[in-house]
Amino acid sequence: MKSGKMNDVNSLNLDRVVFIGRTFSEYVDMFDLDVQKIKDLEILDCPAGSSSFVCESFWEQGIRFVTGCDVMYNSRDLSNLENIASNDLKHMARILSETSYYYKWEHYHNIDGLLKARRLPLQKFLTDYQAGLIEKRYVYAKLPKLSFKDKTFDLVLSGNLLFYYHDVLDYEFHLQSILEFIRVSTKEVRIFPVVTPNGKLPVFFEKLMSDLKRLTSTSLNYEIKDVKYNFRKGVNKMILLNGYN
Repeated sequence: MKSGKMNDVNSLNLDRVVFIGRTFSEYVDMFDLDVQKIKDLEILDCPAGSSSFVCESFWEQGIRFVTGCDVMYNSRDLSNLENIASNDLKHMARILSETSYYYKWEHYHNIDGLLKARRLPLQKFLTDYQAGLIEKRYVYAKLPKLSFKDKTFDLVLSGNLLFYYHDVLDYEFHLQSILEFIRVSTKEVRIFPVVTPNGKLPVFFEKLMSDLKRLTSTSLNYEIKDVKYNFRKGVNKMILLNGYN
C-alpha cells in the first residue's frame, strides 16, 4: 500500500478493488429500492462481485429477470472464487481494523460482525454461481465495456466501485462505464455511493454530468439521494440517473 493512504480520509484505504459482496437487504438500503416496484423489472447488477443480490432476487424475492456481471465471472472454479473472496475479506478486515474510526459500527458492531455479514452473501452467491452461469444470471464483463445489447435492462445498479475508488479509477473509466450503463438500460441507473470516502462529491462530478449529457444527446436527469446505508461515515448518498430515453 502506498505510504500515507492508510490515514487519508479521502482514500478508501484499500490498494485494490476487492471481490466482496453484500446482501439483498443491504442493496435495498444502498439503492433506496422499493422491492414491490422492481419485481417485474429487468435488472443488471454491475459489478456484482460476490454479492447475493442476484441469488436472493431470483430465488427468494421472485424477481425473475436479474443478471449480475463481473470481471471475476470468467472463472468457473468455485474454490478459486471462494479463495479470492476469503483473502480479500481478510485484507479488508486488516485495513478496517487500522482505520475503524472512519466507520459506524452500530449495525455490524465490530470487525468479526462485519466478516460474518460479508460471508453470508458469499455463501449464497457460491451456491447459485455454477447454475447461474448456465442460466445466464452471471455473466463475465470487464468495465468500462459491456457485451449486452442496447436497452437490455430496465434498471442498472452499480455499487461500491465508481466514485468510491476515485483514486484508483480515472475519470475516463467513470465516464465510459456510466455511458455503458445508460446504453444498456431504459429506465434508470443507480450508483452507490456517489461520494468519495470523505463524504464529498468528486472534484470531477460537474464535468462528468455535463459530458454525459453531451455524449448521450439526451435530457439526462440526475438526483442525489440520502440512503439508509451508512457504514463509512458520511458515505450515504446514491445517484439516480434517468430521462435518457
